[in-house]
Amino acid sequence: MGFFCLGLKTIYHNHYYLHGIAFCATTLVYLTISDCEITNCSFELPALKFLFLFVVHIEDDDFKDLIAGCPQIQKLHNIVVSNHELNFFGVNLDCFDGKIRIESANLESLEFISFNMDFCEVETTSTTTVRELTLRKTYGQETLMNFIDKFPLLEKLIIDDCESHERPSEYDCDVDELFLRMTLEDSPTKKLLPLLKFLSLFNICIEDVDFKDLVVGCPRIEKLRILDTQNLHTIVVSNPRLKFFAMHLPYSDAKMRIESANLDSIELISFIEDLCEVEITSTTTVKELTLRRAYDRKILIHFTNKFPLLEKLKIDDCNILSEAEINTKPTIRNLISCNIYEEDTTWMNFIDKLPLLEKLNRNWLA
Repeated sequence: MGFFCLGLKTIYHNHYYLHGIAFCATTLVYLTISDCEITNCSFELPALKFLFLFVVHIEDDDFKDLIAGCPQIQKLHNIVVSNHELNFFGVNLDCFDGKIRIESANLESLEFISFNMDFCEVETTSTTTVRELTLRKTYGQETLMNFIDKFPLLEKLIIDDCESHERPSEYDCDVDELFLRMTLEDSPTKKLLPLLKFLSLFNICIEDVDFKDLVVGCPRIEKLRILDTQNLHTIVVSNPRLKFFAMHLPYSDAKMRIESANLDSIELISFIEDLCEVEITSTTTVKELTLRRAYDRKILIHFTNKFPLLEKLKIDDCNILSEAEINTKPTIRNLISCNIYEEDTTWMNFIDKLPLLEKLNRNWLA
């Protein structure tokens, strides 16, 4: 078993530059790199299992090359990023066992992929500057809640693909599904994310009651996306600040009620009207409608009639114009069509229903 320790720095404690160096060692198992800056180096360390980085300046591409050159790595002890101008930090480290420390007074956005707080500690010197957090393939509810608690001034939260890995049996989830349990404790008026403005839920399982508590815990939410989310049957969003709502629940029999006096834009993906019931309390405020992957002309008729003051309509990957007997829509001034499978005559008949159309963006598959 080999051991190698590299720690290079000048007498003035400036970082030493490692530029254009090839690290090759077939038997090296332990490696420590400290007090240096790595650029344009290559790594071929097939036996390396333990890597320790301390006060190392390294760009994203160089760090990826370093990790890729260590296919057997088991422990990457510490990552310390110290840069006061840094505003975004993202990491994808499955099976990481160590600590990440981020030193930046301007840190605004974080992204963690395949992450588990049980195996890795995250420390940030400034928590009140972080406004955006993205969690993908998150392991365990404790990880999610830990991050939410850590950054009290979050404005944007994205939770993506949280059921793609097996979970330990102690979590309240199926073998390949993560259920978010976010029931508010103590008072029902407790605010979970008081400053959050944008919430996206992708590929997760969440029950009706937990979804309701999550939305109640975000009193300032303005944009809400629910995409490929399972186990939701009753979606009730009551928030006067909500301006944008998007939903993709394929083959779902969900009931949806949106209560907002400021709702301006709606996006529906793979929507089946016969399965999903939609109720919107304020229809005259909606100015923009997007329909994606819709194949029932009744959907176009229903929603263009539902929103009498609609100004912008986007139709993407649909074939819903044929035989769609819509009424004349004098308010629609902006029409965007992408991947439309219709004949030209069908298209022109539809255009005739929009007498005040000012902008037309067409990408058509005839």
